[in-house]
Amino acid sequence: DLQRLGLSKRTARQIVNYREKGGQFRRVEDFQKIYALSETDYERLRPYVQIEEQRTPDSAKPIAAKKIAPAPVPTFTGTIEINTAGPEVWEQLPGIGPYYAKKIVRFREVLGGFRAVEQIGETYNLPDSVFQRILPQLQLVEPHKKIAVNQIGPEVLRTHPYLSSKQARSIVRFREQNGPITTVSFERLRGPLGENYEKILPYLSFESVEP
Repeated sequence: DLQRLGLSKRTARQIVNYREKGGQFRRVEDFQKIYALSETDYERLRPYVQIEEQRTPDSAKPIAAKKIAPAPVPTFTGTIEINTAGPEVWEQLPGIGPYYAKKIVRFREVLGGFRAVEQIGETYNLPDSVFQRILPQLQLVEPHKKIAVNQIGPEVLRTHPYLSSKQARSIVRFREQNGPITTVSFERLRGPLGENYEKILPYLSFESVEP
């Protein structure tokens, strides 16, 4: 039965073994105790899990376990501001549990903020079906942060998702050889940066270093 839900044979066996050895699932979150259960499978199956309430009979007469239907969860129909919302706000969106909420916020932090709602879809491992479902509820109000390209070193530049270590070094080396980078001179880096040129450009500011 568990394998028909899309779980591997190994994961299904671990769940059954845990139960047969006396382990109990008292709440949905207890499924995270199964170390072979991936975060992706947990988040996928979590909305459909029901826990049977086991009651100890007061007499010898057995009492059947009662299946408790989960209380209806209010559907969040509002919008969220993608550059300020914390993980707990993201979790209100359909298909976004704690796992994806943390990944989205972390991706936003390393980017320096989102400049378009479409960037949410670039979050690692986020299914496109989930992104398309939440897209109408996303809005961008707060601006993203910019990198002072004439004042920063390669060790910081290379941490940006839109630059490789080699590309970060190319930018710094170009600055060292040609002086402060301007919006015009940055065009000469289009070749070394490739497809990342258009992605990183909105995240750069070109102020000169103060004397």
